[in-house]
Parts: sequence; C-alpha cells; structure tokens
Amino acid sequence: MTATKKPTPTPANKPPPKAELGDVLLARGPAHFDDLGSRASTLLLLAASPEAYAFYRWDNIAINVWASQPTGEAVKVLAQLTERSLSECPSGLSSIHWLEQGVALPTAEARQGLGEIAKRYEKHLICVGVMLQGSGFWASATRSALSGIVLLAPRTYSLRFYGEVSELSAFVARAQGERAHKATDAALLRRVIEKAVADATRVDAG
Repeated sequence: MTATKKPTPTPANKPPPKAELGDVLLARGPAHFDDLGSRASTLLLLAASPEAYAFYRWDNIAINVWASQPTGEAVKVLAQLTERSLSECPSGLSSIHWLEQGVALPTAEARQGLGEIAKRYEKHLICVGVMLQGSGFWASATRSALSGIVLLAPRTYSLRFYGEVSELSAFVARAQGERAHKATDAALLRRVIEKAVADATRVDAG
C-alpha cells in the first residue's frame, strides 16, 4: 500500500503572493515606485477591484482610493485588511480615504460596515483623513454622511476632511508624531499618496 504524501504546509508568516477573496484579487507584493527612495518597498497594493476601489498601505498608513460608490462587499474587504494591517502595525494605523469627484454616498450596508470598523478598531486608529476631489453640494453631502457614520461610534482619533493633498499629508504626519510617536515626512507622504492614486487609475484602466 502506497503511503499518501502529505502536502507541505505554508508557513503562517509567508502567505501566498496572491489569494482569492470573493471576486477580489489580493496581492502582497509591493508596488514599484522606485523614485520614492528606500521606503518604496513598504507601499503595498493589498486589494483592488477595477473601477471600484484600490486599497494600499505604506508603513502603518492605509491609503484607500474609492473610484465608485462604497458597497457592503468592498467594506468587508476593507475590514479584513484593517485587521491584518493592525496585526502588522502594533503602533496603530492611520487611515486615508481618497474619494473621486462625484462618487456616490456609501450604500446602507457600507455605512453599517464602516461604522463597525470605526467602533471595533477605535483604540487602534491614529487618525482618519478624507480627501474629497470636488466641492459644492457633493462634497458637503459626502462630508456629512461620513461624519455621521463616525459620530455613532466612540472616537479618540481625529477625523478631518481636505480638498488639498498637501494639507491632508501634513495632518496625517502630525498625528503620526503626536499619537504614534512615529516621524513621518509630510512631503514624502504626499508623493506616496499621489503615486497610489495614479496606480489606482491604472488598475481602473485594466
């Protein structure tokens, strides 16, 4: 009788480079932004869905680019990535959300999911910065909706909305220093954000 060969286990700290999560492809490999210098290898594309979203992380800073209406399924992916990121970032996580002009308000399911993330990880979030690529009624309605989600949960971190990436970068860098005692270069962070957004555009283009 021939013995059955047991499969070789994959080490817990070495997940496959790609894994399916619903219809979303996750990748651990870093985006190749060589012009950012030695820390470029820490910019990771964690999950992306064309014309919907692209979620990145640079060190302990999450950069979430929304190209279309946040849905419940997308927020479930974000929740899983938040948990994973916090396990790898013991000092806490700063979260940046970039919303393109005209993106519809989150669905009811997405709002509920975002509220659960805000409540569950409240003590581990350093700050939340939201970049609104637009103005007028759309920006006002989006700001009001997102503020309402967070107000339903206890909050020790700062939530701010911006229309200029330089101001957003300065806010996050300052919070990193004050709450996580991590020195973060605001100018470099701005370049990282801009590169992530440019890369997300390529994801949307397929």
